[in-house]
Amino acid sequence: ILEDPATLAGLLQRGDGTPVNGVYADLYDPSGRHLEFTRSSVDGSFRLGGLPAGTYFLGTDSLGSYVDVWYDQRLVLNPADPAADQADAITLASATSRTNLVFVLDAGASLGGTVTGPDGIGIGDIIVDAFLNGIFIDFAVTDPDGGYRLTALPDGTYFLKVDTGGRYLNEWYSDQPVMHVDDPLADGATPIEIADGLSVSNLVFSLEPGAAVSGTVDAWAGEPISDCYLDLYDAEGHRRFFTRSNSNGVYRLGGIPAGTYSLGTDSTGRYVDEWYVDVVLLTQTNPVADGALPLVLGDDTTLVQHDFILREGGSISGTIRGPTLDPLAHCFVDLYRDARYVDWTVTDSNGVYRIDTLPSGTWYLRTDNADGLVNEWYRDTYIFHRGQPD
Repeated sequence: ILEDPATLAGLLQRGDGTPVNGVYADLYDPSGRHLEFTRSSVDGSFRLGGLPAGTYFLGTDSLGSYVDVWYDQRLVLNPADPAADQADAITLASATSRTNLVFVLDAGASLGGTVTGPDGIGIGDIIVDAFLNGIFIDFAVTDPDGGYRLTALPDGTYFLKVDTGGRYLNEWYSDQPVMHVDDPLADGATPIEIADGLSVSNLVFSLEPGAAVSGTVDAWAGEPISDCYLDLYDAEGHRRFFTRSNSNGVYRLGGIPAGTYSLGTDSTGRYVDEWYVDVVLLTQTNPVADGALPLVLGDDTTLVQHDFILREGGSISGTIRGPTLDPLAHCFVDLYRDARYVDWTVTDSNGVYRIDTLPSGTWYLRTDNADGLVNEWYRDTYIFHRGQPD
């Protein structure tokens, strides 16, 4: 039995009541999935027809010409999560028409300025990110002279950050190195206020080169490893910076603030990952426990030939069965090296498990099931001490 379709329609207009032409009206479901769109006509009207009964969210996308809003006038900050923006839901029954949906759009304000290098000359193709009340909202790219401008911004407290792609030291406005890419307050960034729709200009970033680390990533057999992540961790085990090796296995990680770091690989399960130099990476968040070599970087330190040679490693596999010898599916298998928890996997529908790319050494396995069965170490050893296999 087919339902009669429902319709959403209304107007997009400015504060003075004049129509807004050519602005998108986007339709989302409650999970934030984009469903459909239309554009306003010369009289500001829009229409979305042929809709099944259900609950929807409707928001504008003016491509930077206006401050985008949800119905009913909530700011669009998270297009993929209207509930997080506290957008008003629109519930339609079969054959329902809502034709009185009005959006009032405002041009908003702008933030602008220049990005210069150590020589004071403007730098092109630098990304400038804007955060509103600590939430990423938009970005701009500098022109060849280093100029940038972010438009259609509502009133609020902003933070600006440059992302140079490793060419220079990334920083928050004003002159604060980026250590927490999504947390301006943690890095001591300077707030910029937009009030009463008044724009702010002459926001200048003066970039410094920062430190850099470069080298190669190769397999033990000699071929280069491409698309391998190179991760730089601080002394507390937080990943602060990363890059990827190119098709020749070459990497360069630049724009790094002075400090003490550990450098490790993440080959996404293809090889045994290592810390520099020749130290097996067991726990990404604890380079000190793994015995990683600390790298001390000054303001403009350049470290070259920090090379990695990775091995493919071994594997451990097997089968887990229940009391009746039937395969036990969805049973977790925890992997320990000495007393350190290292990795885990889960059995498939046939009770089979496998863990790959393991370095040489002595390993311990234990089960962790949700079926009420007694867990054990391999083999047939009752678990008295969860984290102490020996």
